[in-house]
Amino acid sequence: MPIIHDIEQYYAQNPEDYVRKLCEPLFREFGFSYFHYVRYYDDQRVFDINTHTKYSMNFVKKGFNSGYGLLPKSSFIKRWAFLDLLINDPQRREFLKSYDIYDGFGLVIKNCHFIESFDFAWPHFDTELYLTCLNNINHFKKFCLYFKTQASEHIEFHRKNTMLMPPSCVATIATLSKKKLALDEIKKYYIDHNHQEIALTPREFECYKLLATGCSMKMIASRLDISIKTVEFHLNNIKSKLGVHSKYRLIQLFFENDLTYWL
Repeated sequence: MPIIHDIEQYYAQNPEDYVRKLCEPLFREFGFSYFHYVRYYDDQRVFDINTHTKYSMNFVKKGFNSGYGLLPKSSFIKRWAFLDLLINDPQRREFLKSYDIYDGFGLVIKNCHFIESFDFAWPHFDTELYLTCLNNINHFKKFCLYFKTQASEHIEFHRKNTMLMPPSCVATIATLSKKKLALDEIKKYYIDHNHQEIALTPREFECYKLLATGCSMKMIASRLDISIKTVEFHLNNIKSKLGVHSKYRLIQLFFENDLTYWL
């Protein structure tokens, strides 16, 4: 997999305008000033697509602590302002504020071979806005899936053209309407397997999550109002895509990728 060592060359490929267009409803609704989707691999490779190329490029150039180190054991939600207090770097803090990026939150999701983070930021310390976002967290999770579907071509390009994270950047610290976000356009759910992202359809994922949470074929069919044969068809498709044969291994992969995060 190619690694781009020139930071300016790497960020010249950032689809800033396209990402901003996808995020516009969130920016308008919540007063956000920044969004990025970043993926960290355990060998310090990274890719990052975002709404503010200059900020991201200069952040890496200056070698500021990103707040990531070892892969977490599970997915979690982080708050930018608290992360800033932990890192406690006045220069980093002033740099963030100079770009109207200070407080915010990130949905950090563990996969088998990498972690991915969807970060939403705003200019000032604002606990009320943070709590509002937490109260709408399921909508943000759906937006993340929507974003990965809409930006899939850009994500695939950057997955193949990563950047090496400077050592100084690696840390030791380990009510939106569906119509507005067009969430009905979510057409894929992703699972990391054998260093590849395997796409599942929404119906496949529905069958998969019910199987993983203990439902029998009959129960899945009843809940989704489909036949048992249709359930078998979807689960066999998933097995084929993942190259597995047993139900046990299928369920194991569900939890290895922490897909419970999307339930």
